[in-house]
Amino acid sequence: MTRIKHISFAAAVLALMLAVSCNPYPLADTNGKIFFDIKIDRVSAGFMEVTVTPDRPGFYLFAVEKAADHLNPEKYKEQFMDLMLDSAYVKYVAWRHQHLVNMEDHIADFPSHSLNYGKTKMLAEFLTPDTDYWVFCFQVNPKTNKADGDLFLKNVHTDEGSMYQDISFAYRVHGEWDYIYPYSRISRELVTTVPWVGLSMDSLDVRASHASSPGEYFRNIYDNLRPDDTRILTGIYVHQNNGVGDGTSKTKFVEGHTYYTCMSVLDGPLSDGVSLYRFKYIGKDTKIEYNHTDSLGMDEW
Repeated sequence: MTRIKHISFAAAVLALMLAVSCNPYPLADTNGKIFFDIKIDRVSAGFMEVTVTPDRPGFYLFAVEKAADHLNPEKYKEQFMDLMLDSAYVKYVAWRHQHLVNMEDHIADFPSHSLNYGKTKMLAEFLTPDTDYWVFCFQVNPKTNKADGDLFLKNVHTDEGSMYQDISFAYRVHGEWDYIYPYSRISRELVTTVPWVGLSMDSLDVRASHASSPGEYFRNIYDNLRPDDTRILTGIYVHQNNGVGDGTSKTKFVEGHTYYTCMSVLDGPLSDGVSLYRFKYIGKDTKIEYNHTDSLGMDEW
């Protein structure tokens, strides 16, 4: 799953881009070398799914940014594109620097790492409900890393609340393995296209955190997630809790310990799409199956 990383604006540069209009509109066809068709596939309160189709091959930058009242990307297209490229390059340099520190070989260049090529379908997460966003892309010269065409932009407004309030999570624990199934309480069907986050924690760690409840403990963790967090998932999830980890969790089930597992739809603030389960791990013979009717309240121990 690919995520669009949001780009922060630098205050000093923003001052140069002040504009009268606060409601930019989708740009019409331009004379750029590549024409981009931006299609908004889905929009909810905390995420959107977007497909960009270029009319010919080429590198381009594609991102989602919260709209700012004092900016007008249409009027200040060149400055806006330069700013977005600079922001992307700063992130690339930080990524590249860390790989060099680790003495790794074959580090991707900026176009390969940070730009898109060909038709792209992306899921932009961590959006704010009831908020205007710009979805934009523009061609980039891979030799100079400069904008090489016009800006293509659409306005999108996120929903006030999640359209996925009916999603819960079925949960199974068989030995060291646990299985998570997002499903609709209404249709009883699996849901495989909505981002969610989940985590299992030893009850000793939850209590040591001095949180008022397991619900508060997990809420604090989820409120501090970042767009590049590997725990953000879609569809069915299967994990062996042996302490080795698979990039999403290094939880190790210990015989005799009690665990809390919490899953939440990642679509705005935590809502009805939360399942919180408690179980005792008795070893490799553990066999537990839960659905939403077994979920604890967020304030329950």
